[in-house]
Amino acid sequence: MKKKKLLLVAAGVVVAVLVCLAAVLMLRGIAALKTTQKNLEDAELELRRYYAKDPFPSTQNVERVKANVETLEVWQGKLMEKLMAGQVMPDATRSPSAFISLLEQKRLGLLGVGGEAVEKTFAFGFDRYFAADGVRPVPPHVPRLTQQLLIISDVCKVLFESDIIKLKGVRREQFEGGGGSKAVAVPDAGILKEGELFTPLRFQFVFETKEVALLNVLNRLTRHTMFISVGNMKIERSVPDVVIPAVEEDEEGTEGGEEAEEPPAADAEDAQPKELSREERIVCGPQMQQPVAVTLDLDVYRFRQVEPEPEPGQEQE
Repeated sequence: MKKKKLLLVAAGVVVAVLVCLAAVLMLRGIAALKTTQKNLEDAELELRRYYAKDPFPSTQNVERVKANVETLEVWQGKLMEKLMAGQVMPDATRSPSAFISLLEQKRLGLLGVGGEAVEKTFAFGFDRYFAADGVRPVPPHVPRLTQQLLIISDVCKVLFESDIIKLKGVRREQFEGGGGSKAVAVPDAGILKEGELFTPLRFQFVFETKEVALLNVLNRLTRHTMFISVGNMKIERSVPDVVIPAVEEDEEGTEGGEEAEEPPAADAEDAQPKELSREERIVCGPQMQQPVAVTLDLDVYRFRQVEPEPEPGQEQE
């Protein structure tokens, strides 16, 4: 009997523990459920708030944005007009033969302006068209070739008017290809693509000049009507800027590395240091400037032409 009572008591204790544990787990689950339900209700309330909002802006804000857009378009139009005021546009009215005639005319004119600063056989970047077996440009290339020719002509005039010493080379972006040229063709050079506001035309000029003339070149390019940017400039000097005159040695000199005898006191008093003239004392500066070789890379920009807005009541083509 006692054993049965002990077993019953133990079983009762175990059952009581299990019931308590189940009660604790149930209470925790109920608390978690309430928390989850509260979060769900808050999320639904926030969602209802978003659905209740008006997604469209007010009429006043729409009118203000329209006015701002019109103001910005006017500003952009004025800016583009100023930027493109002096640009050289492709000329689609010329034929290949007319371009060759213009090329020869511009070349002779530049040779006359350049004088001794340019060789008489210089082709200004269009060597392929002056070769013995030179080719003629195809009609689609003539507009951009004319544009490049007029730009090179204007820049070369700036170089010659600035008194450079020698024009050694002119390179342009060749887009034609073929013709025995070793330059890598850039087919889209100078083409203003859809959606772009500007495009650069790249050129390289190699010349010999002095510092004063180089500064004059840069200033003139900055003031030019075309929008010109200096992409890179390389300066190479053949001689140093500072020229120190050589020290004259005594006629008698010393033999065997022996120290020279000190002159008598009377001769030392009569000896006077040689007074150098102003020209002999100058070792650097504008008067001593030496020519330098300059490689100048230029980007000449072409800007998109802004079409005027149609007047009210006028149909847009």
